[in-house]
Amino acid sequence: FQGPVRIYYGLEGFYQNNLDYAKSRSENQLHGKLTDTEGCEPLETRIDPNDGIEKPIAPCGSIANSLFNGIFLKEFCAHSMLPETCALLSLRGIISDFVVRKKYANPLPKENETLCDAFKGTVRPPWWTRDVCQLGAPLNAEDAARDSVGIGLENIDLIIWMRVAALPKFRKIYRIVDDEHDDYTEGLPAGNYTLRIGYNYPTSTWHGKKFFYVTSESWAGGRHFPLAIAYLAVGAFLLLISALFLLMCLRMRFLERVRVEAQMQ
Repeated sequence: FQGPVRIYYGLEGFYQNNLDYAKSRSENQLHGKLTDTEGCEPLETRIDPNDGIEKPIAPCGSIANSLFNGIFLKEFCAHSMLPETCALLSLRGIISDFVVRKKYANPLPKENETLCDAFKGTVRPPWWTRDVCQLGAPLNAEDAARDSVGIGLENIDLIIWMRVAALPKFRKIYRIVDDEHDDYTEGLPAGNYTLRIGYNYPTSTWHGKKFFYVTSESWAGGRHFPLAIAYLAVGAFLLLISALFLLMCLRMRFLERVRVEAQMQ
């Protein structure tokens, strides 16, 4: 792979474009107002299994509840290179800091409090295995050495997932191969690679499929055939409509000229 190399995960048969699903979120809550769950139906509140009290879900809504967690990339190593080297994966340039600051923010902890203290009074979504304050937090020293993925509501993987896909088969950016590493400055060298992931997102319940993509970019960007087809289809439709309006306009002018000539005679 020559040039910048990006890693994506993909799903097929997952309808993020369903209207009820796509609307099930709270922009205010994602920006730190934890009790504002308006718009998150049917996942606004639920009983906290720890104390039996009904609390606001954070983050609330169907989109956040179904957060993709099927990839926990531990190593991506080239065995054909001597010595064996592993590609460093980065979040650099995946999403702009402006988007994160504008739409996503954790609640501010009080003095001597942790982020989990700031999220007290809320409960995690029913499908999650970790509280939102732990989302993106490093689990060990190896994780801590990697690029920060953001914690809580500012987690990059969560932010990318919250961008609803238009088609039932889609892919979302996961990481990029760090081209600042000596062995990967010109892309991904040919060779045999080992990829270790965790099976945390079963698709059999909704008869779907999941994928893992490694792609390179050209001057025109990455390949995304569904989006390209959609743009071409819309462009062709608009071109056809424009041609029809042009023909109608020319026909009206022709008929008007014929009428005027007939009156003059």
